[in-house]
Amino acid sequence: MKKLLVTCLSILTLPAMAQNKLRPHEAHLPTSKINKYNCKCVHRNTYTASQRLKFYPFNKAMHIKLVSYNGEPEPNLLVKTIVDPVNNTVRYDTISRKVKWKYPFEGKKVDTLQFMKTVTLNRIQINNLTDMLFNIDERKHNHKVAYGEFSCFEPRNAILFTDSTGKAFAYIQICFECQKVKTYPETVNWGGFCIEKLDIIKQYFASVGIKYGITTMKMP
Repeated sequence: MKKLLVTCLSILTLPAMAQNKLRPHEAHLPTSKINKYNCKCVHRNTYTASQRLKFYPFNKAMHIKLVSYNGEPEPNLLVKTIVDPVNNTVRYDTISRKVKWKYPFEGKKVDTLQFMKTVTLNRIQINNLTDMLFNIDERKHNHKVAYGEFSCFEPRNAILFTDSTGKAFAYIQICFECQKVKTYPETVNWGGFCIEKLDIIKQYFASVGIKYGITTMKMP
């Protein structure tokens, strides 16, 4: 009887233990109508344009770019990378089979040649981006609401921050399909989270011309 009781208690404590491992910046899974209402996104003019640019890594970036890339964890495509310097884009020749596809992110190392498309944001676009990141948040903060834990993470898009030499020093990888985000370094600030936040960011990617990972999952 004691063994049965201990087993039952262990099972009951598993959800609580799992919640301690949940990380922020992942989709909410509110359990009640009140929590669902409070977790919805609301736009507030909390920070001015100049205040938003003081958050890291925006305060260190010379350029901010939105990119798309192959997000498979173990790429198996053999392709030839062809860079178009005029349009600042990349296309791939799968017939030549010259080189193996590489995953573009490995810690602080970023292989920009693996990006399918790169859009460098202008001042107006950066202002719009920081506004949605830092001025859109939950209707009401509730730290008791658990965040969803998704096993999948096959990001196809990222926000890239580069210095004066063009070298990437920070990035935000986004898997819109899995509703999950990872940043490098961990000190990257991209604002608070709310239910529709990633959908809003996804629409923003589409508005500047990023298609792969946004409106299509088909390789170009």
